[in-house]
Amino acid sequence: MISENESTRVLLAIVQNPQSIILPHSLFYRYFSNYGEVNKILIFEKGKLWKCFIEMATLQQAKISQQQLNGCQLYDQTIMNVYYSTLQNVTFLNNNSGGVDYKAIKQRNSTQTLNLYEQDYYPKTYSQPLITQQDTRLSMASFGERTRASLNDKQDFQDYINEWESSKIQTSLEFIDDNDSPRNRKYASFKSIQFDDNEHDPIDEDIMHAFSSEKNTYLNSYMFSIPEVEDKIKNQDIDPYTYVSPQFLRENQPSKVVYMRGLMNQNITPLNIFNLLSNFGNVLVIIHIKHKTSALVQFEKLQHAQNALDHLNNQVFFGYKLKIFYSNYQEIQFPLPFQSPQTQVFMPIPSQFRFSDGKSISFNPPSQILHLSNIKGKMCEDELYIKDIFKGIGNVQAIKFIHIDKQKHMALVRLSSLEEALNGAALLHGKEFMGRKINVSFTKSKLC
Repeated sequence: MISENESTRVLLAIVQNPQSIILPHSLFYRYFSNYGEVNKILIFEKGKLWKCFIEMATLQQAKISQQQLNGCQLYDQTIMNVYYSTLQNVTFLNNNSGGVDYKAIKQRNSTQTLNLYEQDYYPKTYSQPLITQQDTRLSMASFGERTRASLNDKQDFQDYINEWESSKIQTSLEFIDDNDSPRNRKYASFKSIQFDDNEHDPIDEDIMHAFSSEKNTYLNSYMFSIPEVEDKIKNQDIDPYTYVSPQFLRENQPSKVVYMRGLMNQNITPLNIFNLLSNFGNVLVIIHIKHKTSALVQFEKLQHAQNALDHLNNQVFFGYKLKIFYSNYQEIQFPLPFQSPQTQVFMPIPSQFRFSDGKSISFNPPSQILHLSNIKGKMCEDELYIKDIFKGIGNVQAIKFIHIDKQKHMALVRLSSLEEALNGAALLHGKEFMGRKINVSFTKSKLC
């Protein structure tokens, strides 16, 4: 499987993953696409050790990727080693579930148009105005029956749904109305994977119109009309509340605006969200929709949004797992198309940005070790001062003080879990202690 022969475009990535963090295809794609064009990615082993093949477009790109990414730290204690493989190309089986063919996706997107799909496959329903919840369910059932009858087998059906052009069919699934019936709540997670299914009150109509469309309603119809998915639901092999359609993830296009779910703790504020996300890039605006336990966040750069999605998705924050997706909007425009007393808008000032041309700060993945700076020298006289700061946040395992000069003091603080570190960064950054506002960030530094 591992080869010393550099005459192959296929690399083998082996990730030491002691925390069993979910590593999506998009994470590998973003790392390797920095050094060339990625043709295919196949993940074939998961758990404490993840293994995947990455097929690059050229030998030179594969060589540069191996040199630059070997030994790369993805998360705290999560190291990726990259080797040359014995394969010359990556081949998927017919029932492939662990691979993504990026080359084929790009070719489809460059040759197909939305109009061809409308004319040849389903011209009537797609051109209809926004339909009701009940009509949606009926159209979805009809869509599934007619589609399965017209195609020879499941593989043809999969090829058919993959023909949708992602650049023209936007998948903004942030806000879709819900219904009180148990059956509808079961399907809600399929129609809107960014919908908080723990609440039963319908969202304001103006919000629904602002962030949804008939295209989205129609697009979602096929998400759970696939026979394999229906069978797995009946057999309870998958949980409809947590299931995320692979097709949605393929259609979800990069954006500077991300959508966060899982902000369940009612004490979370927009400032807490900013303190956490500002570790990954400059945040321009946060819209905290408190009654939906979610938020829309716009970053200054696409890379900043990618950092947040790659390193915060599925992380536990204040007791609940975060879910982060790209929004279909490239920016948040004002005035907002909806008003709600529980919707809070936070816009930081430029002086709060951590990343700028004039600042020499590097991006660090989340870690159990936090870096505290701008602290008073008196705080370094006794560890009890530091432990008192983290009281109620987490268990401090180790502390190391760093003295640059008489006025500049820092500290490294290791907490007992990554969740405690995330919470600490959200609560303590910018807080005043002994007359100074301390800066809290993640670090790659180690504590013995």
